Amino acid sequence: MAGEWRTRRIAELADMASGKGLPKSKYDDDGHFPVMGSNGLLGRCNEPLYQEPVITIGRVGACGQVHKTDGPAWVSDNALVTIPRQGCDFTFLYYLLKAIDFTPIIGGTTQPLITQTAVKNMEVSLPPLREQQAIACILGALDDKIELNRRMNETLEAIAGAIFKSWFVDFDPVRAKAEGRDPGLPKHIADLFPDSFEDSELGEIPKGWEAKHLDKIADYLNGVAWQRYRAAEDEPSLPVIKIRELRDGFSDNTDHASLGVPAKYIIEDGDVLFSWSGSLVV
Repeated sequence: MAGEWRTRRIAELADMASGKGLPKSKYDDDGHFPVMGSNGLLGRCNEPLYQEPVITIGRVGACGQVHKTDGPAWVSDNALVTIPRQGCDFTFLYYLLKAIDFTPIIGGTTQPLITQTAVKNMEVSLPPLREQQAIACILGALDDKIELNRRMNETLEAIAGAIFKSWFVDFDPVRAKAEGRDPGLPKHIADLFPDSFEDSELGEIPKGWEAKHLDKIADYLNGVAWQRYRAAEDEPSLPVIKIRELRDGFSDNTDHASLGVPAKYIIEDGDVLFSWSGSLVV
């Protein structure tokens, strides 16, 4: 019953501590355990700091971003480690923390940060354990479905990438036709490819095609510091896309820019995003 929900301080629900810095020499791309930071996964290592699953809250930089581990892991000192106490379900606490707006407790001058004390003093509504578990079960099932769809999308993207490389980088259909072989494509698609090559500044390309510089086929524009257009609370706004989200394929931040952003910086269907420094991804 909703009437059985009680207001509790987070300090009453979980034990909390800061993570610990991991020397660069300890990072290992093939390591057995994840290294978690304020933004989530930082890398891997072979020496876990925690043996049991934990919930992490971004403490410095990406303040308030919430993630969880499924087993042993290392947590850096840029994140807070949260372990539920008896009477508080692990998965429910994870979703509860993800639903919290930490903005009011974010401080710092040179970079954003939140303190363990401020997080502990935040108040939340907590149902009885059985209801926590039921809620966590439903939300977990939805997350599992989302993860399945994400993996399916990754597979489809990999297939699309392989087809693109075959057709437009290796020119396999053209080579097949030039050699008198069946390209293995439906006729209306096979007919789009010529049956011979010609020389260009890039080397051999399909006959009739052109070699052009990228600046001749598209317009390019650097992004803008979204903080200049930060949306006020309850103001209609636009979500902000960051480099890390392009790399990791997720978007769970709460950063929003106002509708006053110049139109040229608003992403439309058909636009292509890529980073030009730091994490180089498309």
